[in-house]
Amino acid sequence: MSEPQRVSEQEAVTEPPPSEVSAIDSMLRTRHAVHLVVSVDGDWDAARADTVAQAESRCESAQAFADGELFRARYPGRIGVVRLRTQHAPPDIVSQVLTERGVEIEVIDPSVQGDSRCSFCGRDKLQEQIVSMTDEGWACPSCFRAWLLRQQSEKPRDRSVLSKLSSRLIFPLLLVVVALFVIGVLHELRRLNQASNIIRQHLPTQ
Repeated sequence: MSEPQRVSEQEAVTEPPPSEVSAIDSMLRTRHAVHLVVSVDGDWDAARADTVAQAESRCESAQAFADGELFRARYPGRIGVVRLRTQHAPPDIVSQVLTERGVEIEVIDPSVQGDSRCSFCGRDKLQEQIVSMTDEGWACPSCFRAWLLRQQSEKPRDRSVLSKLSSRLIFPLLLVVVALFVIGVLHELRRLNQASNIIRQHLPTQ
């Protein structure tokens, strides 16, 4: 897979975690988003309950930070997305639940690498099946989620503009329709009047 776009260092910057949220290990700031990276090192098989609880707690803390006023004040215009790093893949049901919540599960396995690169954050060696195409290039799961949320947030404004334009066009359009209707009626009455006069001229006088 080719790399449609390269990301400069100024567009993707690694930042230290916020002191207010101990669950976040690191952050990656991009043009439109901030990756909130959390990690778990528990055993998904031998200590599943504790590991799942740890993952949920850390992801929830990171998401709460992303939704809070402190995040918006520090990163205005950006979207916070949670990324869970783990040495081994969690059980399918855990992966499904976390993915539905918008969490990217990043399994750290050097033996499993791909050739794709994210056009937003610059992460490389991504597998082809996890990246998604956008109008700005390929996106990793976290950047793709941020891109989708940004698209959804822009749609209401677009609809609002269209609504205003529509309301301004409705009245002139109605005037045009009414005018055409009146002209059509007058033309039809004139034609009927002419036909009536012709008929009267051909009627016998006696």
